[in-house]
Amino acid sequence: MPQKDHGWPTQVLTCSGLNNIGITEVIEEINNYQTHATTNSSFTNKRNAQELYWFHQTIEDAIKTNFYNRPEVISKLVILEKEVLGKLKSPFDAAGGELLGVQIRLRTQSSFMKKTNKKIN
Repeated sequence: MPQKDHGWPTQVLTCSGLNNIGITEVIEEINNYQTHATTNSSFTNKRNAQELYWFHQTIEDAIKTNFYNRPEVISKLVILEKEVLGKLKSPFDAAGGELLGVQIRLRTQSSFMKKTNKKIN
């Protein structure tokens, strides 16, 4: 196996819990890796990368949920899906031009309403 960024060569060990063979060696290898990864900061670096991944993933999920739950998007989505399947529009034109246009219009209206304290129908 290729060596990873953490600089630890992958070990292949065998063990059997049923026959109580090799368990101590596996535990020692895990402890050795943990010491190595802590010493060279690769454990912390990997954990930080995971934290940032989940941070951005959570934002992306919230944006998608907010977008797809808007009544205007729900109704437009059904129409555009039929048009895409019917080959009337490409998936790219439907998504970029039509569906995302709904989001842009909603954002513009929301911004206008905040500035003027008016409701747009």
